[in-house]
Amino acid sequence: RPLRMINRFKEVKLVVDALINSLPAVVDVGVVCALVFFVFSIFGVTFLKGTFYFCRSLDAGDSALSPGQLDLITYPSMYGQLKSKERAWLNLDAPGCDASKWSATYLPTSREICECTDEGAWAQSSPIDFDNVIHG
Repeated sequence: RPLRMINRFKEVKLVVDALINSLPAVVDVGVVCALVFFVFSIFGVTFLKGTFYFCRSLDAGDSALSPGQLDLITYPSMYGQLKSKERAWLNLDAPGCDASKWSATYLPTSREICECTDEGAWAQSSPIDFDNVIHG
């Protein structure tokens, strides 16, 4: 019955034809929007990696992590390419350290490296919700 109504009223038929004819343009706009979202998602993953979490020191005082350790946590290397000094920083038997799957070609994440140090623990830098917007 709706199709019969479209054929009876020229105004409705004009609107339906306009909607059908505009679909390719709407799809083109959707593709461009998806491409823009894709580019910004790559940017976000690449440049904002780990900004909401950090490796905090387990000690109450100053950071027990050296600048070299923080650099390794920020920019991890493949396990096989770690220098002996960097391997000495890791305690592969530490609780929370799942280094059993690490091979020479494995690239550990920043979190995995942090959890395998004796001095650090992975923590949230700020709450990731909108409850703290008013309070700064």
